[in-house]
Amino acid sequence: MTIRSLFILLPAVISGGILVHLIWPDKGFKSILFKIFLGIGIGLGLNSLLYFIYLLVSYRQVGFIVFQILGLIILISILLYRGKTYRVSLRGLNLPGRMQIFTLLVTGIMVVLASIIYATVSVREPQGAWDSWMIYNRAARFIHRGGNQWTDAFSPDLYWYFHADYPPMLALNIVSGWDTLGQETVRVPMVVGGAFLFGSAGLMFAGMNAYKTTGQASLAMIVLFGISAYIEQGSKQVADIPLSFFILATGILIFLYAIRSQRELLILAGLSAGLAAWTKNEGIVFMLASLVALGAAYWNKLKQVFPWYLLGLAIPLSILIYFKVVLAPPGDLFTDVASQVAQISDSNRHRELLNQMGIDLMSLLNWKLLLVYGLVLGVEKPGKNLPAYLAILIAILLQLAGYYSIFIISPHVLAWHISALYRLLLQIGPLIVFFYFCVVQPPETAFQLE
Repeated sequence: MTIRSLFILLPAVISGGILVHLIWPDKGFKSILFKIFLGIGIGLGLNSLLYFIYLLVSYRQVGFIVFQILGLIILISILLYRGKTYRVSLRGLNLPGRMQIFTLLVTGIMVVLASIIYATVSVREPQGAWDSWMIYNRAARFIHRGGNQWTDAFSPDLYWYFHADYPPMLALNIVSGWDTLGQETVRVPMVVGGAFLFGSAGLMFAGMNAYKTTGQASLAMIVLFGISAYIEQGSKQVADIPLSFFILATGILIFLYAIRSQRELLILAGLSAGLAAWTKNEGIVFMLASLVALGAAYWNKLKQVFPWYLLGLAIPLSILIYFKVVLAPPGDLFTDVASQVAQISDSNRHRELLNQMGIDLMSLLNWKLLLVYGLVLGVEKPGKNLPAYLAILIAILLQLAGYYSIFIISPHVLAWHISALYRLLLQIGPLIVFFYFCVVQPPETAFQLE
């Protein structure tokens, strides 16, 4: 059943990779490697959007797999028709030096260890964490079993603790797999969770490799897998890791745009930000943060940047708005505005939250080791890439400010929020890692390695 669950995701993943390649026809080897991993998340994100539309208009009269295969055939046909234009080049493929070989070996060991942890946690907790089975898998079961009444998965009669207002990207991918298999199985959410977990790691490596060097890419991936609980949470099928994928992808694409000035990268960045919003409510915060960050960093080039970014954002944002307006029940955050306003002036609440955010941010990464590493290798001057540095830094700070603001005004007990704060930081953690290794010089440059 695990192999079958893996194979039913392939049409979506392959379609995502081909679509990314068609939008951004860069032929370099490093770009192709990056597009392979980017296609995993883009493919699954678009698959959920397509399945949502399928549910709205088809009433399941035709199996969804038919539309998946049809879409894949169309994309492959376009790719073959334009074959000469998209012939892969070995540009950017260099043989690794001794230091790079060493870091690649360590990276390989980390991947093996991560795979063992993923398998162990999946077997131990096949239903995933509480959020997984109570929010996303619960919604998936409602949709799968509901027939024409599938929208009951988002009924306002559900207790707020079920968070029926959450965007259904993860649940829809699970249901599409169940519909294809003809049965519910825990293997599908396991495989979806694993795809985003290892896809994020591959995205980190390929993105850093495209922007910097192989050695820097290996170190970035090692640090990502070294984040406490990242692998475990990814194995527990929660939406925080898929969200971290789209946040990371958006940041990498913005960096690549800074050095390559290819507007197609902005389209993909907007698409990725839109899929982040389609994944979880915190993704909506990031989508807004990315718009503000881009506006601030490229204030003198708004006409060159915003139209393409908004073009990529358009489809996922339109469907998200429809979901929120038509199907989703009201959220649980704005239930007592008067008391929430009073909480803003509660100094104890601010003090407690700031203290915990500081603790969790410091424990997210081994900051002492990274500080020493940065001091030894030095900082790289951003040069013409300064707008990208500013955009990502502003987006990270705004995302953290978003977490902080929501926790301050939330009607729920602050201690309950604080208990989940570290997991929320995992959403932005990979982008922080990527930003750090963009700022620090790569080992090949610092030590003049060949």
